[in-house]
Amino acid sequence: MSNYTVRAATAHDALQLSNLRQLVDKETDHLDREEGEQVLSEAQFREILIKDHEEENRYCVVAEHNQKLVGFARLQGNSLHRFKHHVEFGVAIQKSHWGKRLGTRLLQECLSYADDHQLAKVTLRVQESNSKALQLYKNYDFVIEGTLRNDKRMPDGTFQHTVLMARFLT
Repeated sequence: MSNYTVRAATAHDALQLSNLRQLVDKETDHLDREEGEQVLSEAQFREILIKDHEEENRYCVVAEHNQKLVGFARLQGNSLHRFKHHVEFGVAIQKSHWGKRLGTRLLQECLSYADDHQLAKVTLRVQESNSKALQLYKNYDFVIEGTLRNDKRMPDGTFQHTVLMARFLT
């Protein structure tokens, strides 16, 4: 684990993040997108990262291994005043780096940021079949707010349920 660095993303990470996102979309069914869907270019990612630095309820953190990005997580907020206290968490890690507690480290960094910035509610969506992720989130005081049944149609025609979870600032 010592070969990994977790740090705030910068605009200079845009190209690697664009490539990493496309790779991860290919490697797992746990995310919303299939390969080739909603691809973000380097320029689009740079724009997102710049906004992440300008707005308090947005944040992106990366996991780096040997100067290469292998994972990232984001907190995405809303510009409406009634929802500025609320951010949504998302995470993606290259499959060859699974099992190294990177998801935990990225989550911890995002939750620390949320707490420091008084973001009172962090939400996420996770596939019901992703038991490891569900347990991780429960370990960090996320509670289940509901389940979206048959929410995702998988390439094989089966459906997956999505669990909605939230963690509240104490």
